[in-house]
Amino acid sequence: EPDAPEDAASRWQCVYCGRMLCNAGAKSNHERWCKQQQEKQALEEEAAEAAAARSSPLPEPDAPEDAASRWQCVYCGRMLCNAGAKSNHERWCKQQQEKQALEEEAAEAAAARSSPLPEPDAPED
Repeated sequence: EPDAPEDAASRWQCVYCGRMLCNAGAKSNHERWCKQQQEKQALEEEAAEAAAARSSPLPEPDAPEDAASRWQCVYCGRMLCNAGAKSNHERWCKQQQEKQALEEEAAEAAAARSSPLPEPDAPED
């Protein structure tokens, strides 16, 4: 018995996207590809959501001021988000301050070497 018109029309239709295909082989190949694409898209969306969750700002603590200053750099006063960040930042900040101090000392020494010596007072005639 021949298929009903609606059955014939939907016989080779993709179950994932609804696309009509011309035969069973084309339907099988297309559905395999379509399923992979949907799974890939779902994984990408999950990864994007996870990345957004990781990059969302942390809520401000409702703790007293002492807790807020717990991760503050002792060299420049910058607030850091955790103890590890504070440790790394303070190491960097200390190196920068030491480097700046050495550069200032070198500049002062160079300026002292290049400045002319004052002339001794000449005796009055």
